Amino acid sequence: MSRLSRQPSERTIRPKLVSRLELARDGTLSGFVYDAQEPERRYSIEILLDGLVFSTTYADAFVPELAEQAHQASCGFAITIEPDLLRAARTLEARLANLGTPVGQSVNLESEGANRADLRKTCQLRWLGGLHFQGWIDSDSALFLEAIVDGEAVAQVNATAWTHVGEAAAHRNARAFDFHAPRRFADGRVHRVSLRREDGEPIPSTAVFVAFPDGLAGMIDALGGYGAERLRGQLYDQLIPASLPFSDYVNWCDRFPLPMPRASGLSLAVVVAGAPGAEQTLAALSIQTHESWTAGVIDGELLSVDSDALLEFLDSAASDSHHVVIAMAGVVLEPNALARIAAAFDAYPEAIALYGDLDFLAEDGRLWPLAFPAFDYERMLEQGYCAHLFAVRRDALLAGLETRPDNLYRLFNCLLDHAGPREDNILHLPGALATLPNLDRTYASRLLAAASQMHLDARAVSADVTPQQVNLFPAVRIGRAIPHQRVTVVIPTRDGLPLLRTCIDSIAPAVEFCRADILVVDNDSVDPKTIAYLAGLARRGVRTLRVEGPFNFARLNNHAAATLDSDVLCLLNNDIEASLEIEAVL
Repeated sequence: MSRLSRQPSERTIRPKLVSRLELARDGTLSGFVYDAQEPERRYSIEILLDGLVFSTTYADAFVPELAEQAHQASCGFAITIEPDLLRAARTLEARLANLGTPVGQSVNLESEGANRADLRKTCQLRWLGGLHFQGWIDSDSALFLEAIVDGEAVAQVNATAWTHVGEAAAHRNARAFDFHAPRRFADGRVHRVSLRREDGEPIPSTAVFVAFPDGLAGMIDALGGYGAERLRGQLYDQLIPASLPFSDYVNWCDRFPLPMPRASGLSLAVVVAGAPGAEQTLAALSIQTHESWTAGVIDGELLSVDSDALLEFLDSAASDSHHVVIAMAGVVLEPNALARIAAAFDAYPEAIALYGDLDFLAEDGRLWPLAFPAFDYERMLEQGYCAHLFAVRRDALLAGLETRPDNLYRLFNCLLDHAGPREDNILHLPGALATLPNLDRTYASRLLAAASQMHLDARAVSADVTPQQVNLFPAVRIGRAIPHQRVTVVIPTRDGLPLLRTCIDSIAPAVEFCRADILVVDNDSVDPKTIAYLAGLARRGVRTLRVEGPFNFARLNNHAAATLDSDVLCLLNNDIEASLEIEAVL
C-alpha cells in the first residue's frame, strides 16, 4: 500500500531590504526601498495612517544617497499628505504592498521630531519619444546645462522657463527645460541620456531612449520585414511618436515635401505691393510651376497699397484674371505657391479669399515655420496675420477697393466690411506658401491699427484700437465698447446666516462696480438671526423673495427668474465667497 506524505511548504523568502522613511515639514512623505539581493526590483508601497492603508505609490524615483554608494538608485518614492489627515492621526507607516514588510521607521505624528528632511526629487528628465526630452530642476535662477548621451556632451540645455511640480498640497516652482538630441542618435540603438551643470556636476536624473530615422515601421521595411513585425513597428510608432526640433525644419521639409497640387488652367493676377524688396518677389515668380499668371508691381512704401494703380492693373494687364494674388514686396514664394493657390480655388469655387502658412528667415539665417490657424477673425484684426500674402476672387476685391484701402491690412479686412467673418469662405492652406522678410513691426502695427479701426467703423462697431508692443508680427489691442445690461445676482438660501453674509459682503464691490442688483430667495428660513438679517437687507438695496416648499435649487432659481426682467442672471450658491475676479464676470 503506497503512502502519500505532505511535503513541507517552502518558507517564504523575505527580501533583504535597505529602506528609509522621512516626513517633511510640508507634508511630503518620502523614502526608498533597496533590495540588495535583487537591485533591479521595484516595489509598490502602501502608506498607512493609524494602521489603515490610505494611499499606494511605486518606488522608482532617483535617490542621490544610493547613487553616491554606487547602488541602483531608482527606487525612491514621494507623496504629499494633506495636513488635515496628518493632524488627525497618531502614526504614519509604510510597507511593501501584499508582503507587509515595513519600510523604514514609522513616524510618530505626536512627536516634535516627526518633521525631518525629505527625499523628494530635485529634478526630472523624461523621454517624450523620438529625440525629444523634457524635464525640470529645482533652482531659483535660470540654469544652463549640458545634455550627455552615452558619455558624450551633445547639446546645450537652457532651464529658463517655470513649471509646477509636486502634489497639490505642496506645489512648488521649478525650472523647466526642453531639448532634442542630435539626429545621429536616431539609429535604432539604445542610448542613455543625462545632464550636468556648467561646472561639470552631474544632475541626478537619467533616461534611456531609442529612436529610428523613419520610425520603427520604416526600419523594418528597409530590412525586409513582413507582416506581424511591421504591425508591431506601426504600433510602436503610434505609442512612441518621433519628433524633430524646429532647428531641423529645413531637413524636415526636404524629407516630407507637400503633395503636388493638381494642374489648373486658372489665370492669376499677381500684385506685388511696395517697391522695397520687389526684385526678390519677382525672381521667385520666374520659377513658378504654374504658368498662367500676370504680375505687376505697385510702387510705394512697404505694406502700402495704391488703390488707383491696382485698379488700373486689373483693368489692363490682368483683365482676364478672375483671381488675384496680393503679396507684400520682399515675400519669396515657394516654386509651387501659385499652383497650390490655383488648385485650391478650383477645389473650392465658393471661396472668396485664401491664405497659407509662411516661413520666417531669422537673423541667424535659420528658417522657422509660421503655422497659422483656420481663419480667425479676431486674430486678423489684432495681428493682420493673413494679409502679407493672400489671394482673393476678383469680384470681391473690386467691391473692397471702393473703400480706397491704402495698406495691405486694410485691403484684406475691407473684404469683410459689409458681411460677417464668413470663415467657411476664407480658406487656409496648410504648409508654407512663401518666406516672409523682416518687418518694421512698429511701423506695421501703426498701419494695422488704422486698418482695423476703419474696418470696425465701417461695420458700426464702437471700439478703441491701439498699437501694442510687438515681437514677430504687428499687434494691436481692440477694446470694444460694451453696452450696459441689467444684471441680477440670484442667491437661494435657507438659514445658513454666516454663509449668506459672507457671500453678499464678498460680492458687494463687484455689484456696485457694475451696478447690478441682488435678489435673495428665502426658502422657509426659521433661524431668528437669519430672518432679522433678511429684513435688514432692504436698507442696503438688496431685494428678498420668499418661496415656500422643499429646497430645490433649480425650482427656486426658476421662480426668481419669472419675477425678473434683467438682461443677465448670475445664479449663485450662498456658500460662495467671491474673489476680485468676479468683477470681470459681472
